[in-house]
Amino acid sequence: MAILVQNENSEMFYIGWFGDCDSDCQDINISTSDFRDKISKIFQIRSDNKGYRGFDGSISVNYDNFLQHFTKLECGKSYLIILKKGNEEVNLPGFVGTHIDSEDSGRITKNCSAPTPTPDTTSNQQTDATPTPDSFQGASSTTPDPFWINFSATDASGKNHFTLWHKLNKIESQPVTNVDVTSAVSAWNDTIVAELGGEEIKDGTVFDRTKHSVTHISGKYTALTGIKPDTAEFGYTNTNEMLDALDKKLTFKEIDEFFGSVWKVNGERPAYHTTFVPESAGLILMDTETFLGNNLLNIAMIQVQNTDGFVDSTKIFGDGEIDLSCKECEATLPRLVLVDTNNNKYFYTDRIHKEGGCNGSNQLSTDSLSRWYKSPVVYNSINAPLNTIEIKELYFDIADGEKLKLSEFKC
Repeated sequence: MAILVQNENSEMFYIGWFGDCDSDCQDINISTSDFRDKISKIFQIRSDNKGYRGFDGSISVNYDNFLQHFTKLECGKSYLIILKKGNEEVNLPGFVGTHIDSEDSGRITKNCSAPTPTPDTTSNQQTDATPTPDSFQGASSTTPDPFWINFSATDASGKNHFTLWHKLNKIESQPVTNVDVTSAVSAWNDTIVAELGGEEIKDGTVFDRTKHSVTHISGKYTALTGIKPDTAEFGYTNTNEMLDALDKKLTFKEIDEFFGSVWKVNGERPAYHTTFVPESAGLILMDTETFLGNNLLNIAMIQVQNTDGFVDSTKIFGDGEIDLSCKECEATLPRLVLVDTNNNKYFYTDRIHKEGGCNGSNQLSTDSLSRWYKSPVVYNSINAPLNTIEIKELYFDIADGEKLKLSEFKC
């Protein structure tokens, strides 16, 4: 058993192995654990050893399934665990931590009941090389490249400065959390199934449009709408739209209460627009606070595998899901909206650049010494935020405030 202790004045760092022979190790769901609120960060090394994957405690628990690289502490793996400031403890049975002054913490074994055999030094037999597990082959080539954001502004002398590139997580779904569907499920189970067919809803049932919707001369009935035919819930305009969006995405939960059962659904649903959330808003803030630009005047976004080395500036708003390179000089593009953690909104508009020249092109696209030289589009703001804000999210919209999906305006 390991007790990880918080400190009121400092984050606390613990590195070690999860799983030992003194306890019956069980994987731990971080999201539902009693210590999630004490977690600052948890890191694992990536399978290709080129970086790390993390669990960020600053992200809302509602987005854990969408934004976190992992949500479980799994037996037989090593972790760097960083606790927030505080005065409480985290009990992690089976976690074996080490530090620079710790004593020998033991050896790793797959068999806790049997001693490690002594090698037979007289044997001439050779063993086959241990195969490399598939999980260490690296990321699938079909995985979309991630999104990155970069800021630029001038200092008092007019010299351009640039931040580092920072990763963004794209969100095109939103959580459904404990939505009450008691009346609908009761009507479905007690009336619709008996009279018209379909399958009964039970605790743990996953919503399936082929099993939990039926068509009758009077209309279409579903387990999410009960005895009201041809209706829709969750903000959808019609039944078929709702069924398309929620098929196999919601799970029913039955909760016993004093006056009878209550039914809830949890899961996710497609969002109506694309949102970008910083993978680490804290790292961006540390960067923007120290870069020499006066504010966050200009924004560049790119979709590439990594930005560790040379970044092809012609791909800034010029490739992948944010490709705007086909837009003509006179085109009006959606606004890019930056929202800070105080919910203040900052509006950025496009500056299109073409090889032959466009009126109003941003000088960062036309200056051969710029890091964004020949970028097809740069977004610029007349109400640029200070470089001390913390970014909550970004999205694209049109002048009336309607938020957009990338697929609605990209090339």
